[in-house]
Amino acid sequence: MAKILIADDDEEQRLWFRQILASYDCQVFEAASGWDAVELAILEKPDLIFLDYRMPQVNGWDAIRVLRMKEELRSIPVVMITAKHFDSSSQDTIRSEIDGFIEKPLSKDKILETIKEACGGLNPKDL
Repeated sequence: MAKILIADDDEEQRLWFRQILASYDCQVFEAASGWDAVELAILEKPDLIFLDYRMPQVNGWDAIRVLRMKEELRSIPVVMITAKHFDSSSQDTIRSEIDGFIEKPLSKDKILETIKEACGGLNPKDL
């Protein structure tokens, strides 16, 4: 069973993720801030982290820096989610620290493709 951490301060966005992932054999953890995401990642060691760029307290970029400093978390794929458009040089800098990058608005297809690329995909239940 894949363990996926969704970190986004927007509760509706987290609900949307849960609804998409409900038909797949995975365990979903949620965080409303970057700091909560770091704490959950330490506790649960997810297989994949979706991390919103803009969050209160500790933003996604700062959370990635903390995650990458921890030996036991370095190999966990992190996918940055943002509504902000970055120029190509900024994207290159960000991509050097993360495993994927998707811009809002999100779609189910984008999410599932990202999961497939980052951790080999998910298997639907009941097929």
